[in-house]
Amino acid sequence: MYLRLKPQEYEIELPAGKEHYLTVYADDFGKAEPNTAMVSVFDGVKEQTIDLVADRKKQESVKIIME
Repeated sequence: MYLRLKPQEYEIELPAGKEHYLTVYADDFGKAEPNTAMVSVFDGVKEQTIDLVADRKKQESVKIIME
């Protein structure tokens, strides 16, 4: 996905009783490294915002546990 001026929103329903991972991978490093993504997760009650970073040596993930 390329950098955009307007945030991209995706609504994803995750099955209950499982762990899910959202990972940022750097597909193209462009002129400025590292690549970052701000992810907002809304659980129906509370919204949390997480910054994820990916560079040539590591990727970051957020684990979402559905109960």
